[in-house]
Amino acid sequence: MSSSFLYFLLSFVNLIWPAYSATCQPRAINLPYKSQGLATQTQARGVLWQIGGPSKQNITLMPSAWYNDTYLWSATNGFCPSQWWTNNSPPCATYRGGLYDRSISQTEKDTANQISHTFDDTIANWTRDDITLEDNSVLPQYEFALRTGNNNPFTSIGEIGLGRSSSFLKTLSENKNISSRSYSFFTGTEVTTQSRDGSFTLGGFDQALIAKGTNVTSPFVADAKCKEGIIVTLTSLSLQTSDGKTQDAWENLADLRVCVIAATSNIMTIPVEYWDPIQSIMGVERNSFRNGTAETQYYNTTLIKPSPNYSGNMSIVINSAMTVDIPNEQLIFGEHYIDTKGFVQAKTDINQIPIARINPGDGMMPRLGGQFFSNAYLIVNHDKNEFTIAPTVAKSTTPKIMAFDTANNCIAPIEAAVASGSPTPSSTGSSSPKASDGSNANNSSQSTASKKSSKLGGGAIAGIVIGVLAGIAIVAIAAFILWRRKRRAGPKLNELPAYGAPTEKYAYRDASEMYAENGHELGHERGFAHELDGAGRPHEVSGMNGAR
Repeated sequence: MSSSFLYFLLSFVNLIWPAYSATCQPRAINLPYKSQGLATQTQARGVLWQIGGPSKQNITLMPSAWYNDTYLWSATNGFCPSQWWTNNSPPCATYRGGLYDRSISQTEKDTANQISHTFDDTIANWTRDDITLEDNSVLPQYEFALRTGNNNPFTSIGEIGLGRSSSFLKTLSENKNISSRSYSFFTGTEVTTQSRDGSFTLGGFDQALIAKGTNVTSPFVADAKCKEGIIVTLTSLSLQTSDGKTQDAWENLADLRVCVIAATSNIMTIPVEYWDPIQSIMGVERNSFRNGTAETQYYNTTLIKPSPNYSGNMSIVINSAMTVDIPNEQLIFGEHYIDTKGFVQAKTDINQIPIARINPGDGMMPRLGGQFFSNAYLIVNHDKNEFTIAPTVAKSTTPKIMAFDTANNCIAPIEAAVASGSPTPSSTGSSSPKASDGSNANNSSQSTASKKSSKLGGGAIAGIVIGVLAGIAIVAIAAFILWRRKRRAGPKLNELPAYGAPTEKYAYRDASEMYAENGHELGHERGFAHELDGAGRPHEVSGMNGAR
């Protein structure tokens, strides 16, 4: 064997051996987004955190791309509307998704109060306590904030900060719970006759939720009015008419650029000139109460009289590429309210359309809200500086969790670990997991992860290595012979490699192809960052009048 061939062989082995030795190590946490039991024996919809000990306190939260830290409501300062002002009352607890009481937690530790965190510019009381997620992952002594005022009635419960500098994603990543700073969110629905649980996946997404069809992928966008950086364009909105036909409500209006804020409890927030043709086609009449706007549940959305009624569906087109259908049952329903015992009820004499109107001169950027994601799926990957909105299937099936592994540049399936039910509320006296029952107080490695049921012995490993090296040698010899032939034939002039079409800023791909079940490498075509400026940051104020 010539020295040149030996050098070629060694070079070839060094080149391809990392491909054989590199391992995709996907890790993710899959949590339900649904109604959870509270200490007041009522329920609130959200992501469950069990906080403190020995008796854990159930708190529900909403994923929020606005904040980078996590903000809860406390038992001493619930800042509820005046009719529920008594702290820790059942209606106030339901409205806030549970009220955290520091005084009854033996694991809570104080941190410096009234610290303004750089990324959020929010004044709050900060504390640390043990957090247990619904998949039994534990975050020991995790720092979070207790609000000192209410500035955002659009989101009434606590918020998990998932912004570009999210401390929650950072902690999960450092603890090896997840293999990427990413998350996905599907809200499900509670307003339909048959409710549907939502899904909140950290470190990846649930492939089983994604329907076949076109999705929209885009890099984050810097805009002072959209701190989230998740911006799309609504290019059409159509409604079914009474004669069964479809009418474009916005045919005489310009495309509407919107900020995606999944933490708000509505389908969308739009200027009045975009609402008026919707109301005209529906033939509905706004209720006189508060100028036809909801006060607490689905804040500021539109209230209408029960008659005349509209029975059609709505279709919204994003970036002229993807259509999301809103069925009538999610478009119009009885107005939701919290009764004196803390239970959510629906009225029969007033109906609700979860669309909020922006009055002229308000200055608010139009938005897509959380209820839009009852029929679409939001996937955010901070490591790739991009987000995706995908169509969803009509009915939930067994989860197929896919994780982004940023370190190894791959996407791969993992074993889905979805809790079978909500943990017992703190009022029943449930205690912290003990070492004897298999729980780990520092459960950073107990997240949903790819696992193998058996290990290979030394002989098997040696055989595999020998087989791989033999295969490599054969491939190398074949490649060398081909290389020699091409060299003798001489280079051909004026030949250029054939490249695919350039990738546009907004990529429209078939969801079933983009998120294939088999692992594949992540592309780099949009691997650049857009820094968001600091304008438009919220400041805590007392009262109910402010909003972000």
